[in-house]
Amino acid sequence: MENKPSGFKRWLRRLGYVLLAVGVLLAVYGGIAFVAWQNGRSLQRQQIETETAAELARQLELAQQDADNGNFDLALRRLEWILSQQPEYPGVRELQTQTLLARDARLTPSPTPTLTPTPTITPTPEPVSEMERLQDLVQQEEWAEAISAIINFQAANPNYQRLQTDKLLYDAYVAYGVELLYGEQVELGLAYLSQAEKLGALPVEVTDQAAWGEMYLRGIAFYGVNWNAAIAYFYELCLAAPFYQNACEKLHTARIAYGDQYAASLDWCPAERYYRDALNQTFSRDLAQKVDQARQGCQDATPTPTPTLEPTMTPVVESTPIP
Repeated sequence: MENKPSGFKRWLRRLGYVLLAVGVLLAVYGGIAFVAWQNGRSLQRQQIETETAAELARQLELAQQDADNGNFDLALRRLEWILSQQPEYPGVRELQTQTLLARDARLTPSPTPTLTPTPTITPTPEPVSEMERLQDLVQQEEWAEAISAIINFQAANPNYQRLQTDKLLYDAYVAYGVELLYGEQVELGLAYLSQAEKLGALPVEVTDQAAWGEMYLRGIAFYGVNWNAAIAYFYELCLAAPFYQNACEKLHTARIAYGDQYAASLDWCPAERYYRDALNQTFSRDLAQKVDQARQGCQDATPTPTPTLEPTMTPVVESTPIP
């Protein structure tokens, strides 16, 4: 007689079939999930590239406008930022060369004909030669020395060509103030622009740059102290002037730091938000892993709502009195 498999062996065989089927399903769904994850990452990269391309095009257009309006230094700063993001961006090198030539042409004084000096008996007043020195300092862009010399000259000669010396002082204040805005002495640059404003209205482009400097100082005051406030200021600055003081890079760093702060407290849901904002700004694998970790932690920490069961009513049976 043929030996029939025992009940235990049949159970093991069925269990093996079940495990095999589960394994196949897990492999299929795992593959689908991985493909979906890869597609999501690809779409995210495409979105970042699209937004970056739009910002580069906007900055190139603004640089062209600045150059057309004679704001050559601001135009060059925009172009330098574009090249730092994409060195071969079309049209940038050509516009940069044109802007440099236009700026140099404006700074180069026109040659003046040499005239034979007419002898004079009256000696030249000393303030005249000093005025020439002040003009030379401004023309040579020796801003700090020019400002100090003009102030001293006005103190010694308060009524001598005051309008002209005020104009020299105004130009030196504005140029030096804007120059300092792009270095480490932003606050001093704003102070010089404030002094210039007492002598005359600032040009619109200078007012914009002063606003960027003020926004930067507010943001940097909160940097490492209050990440939420720092993010708010650098978000606005990144939108207005991404090339100014590495505003977008500082925003990116602040978002990650704020996410890390929440993650350290195991507060995963807000951590995911700030990690994701940073990832949408600049993609990196490490940051993508932080997003996945925070998302999983947020899901695990969020309790699943349990359905509310209607209370069962026990029917009340009226008892019939026994006669």
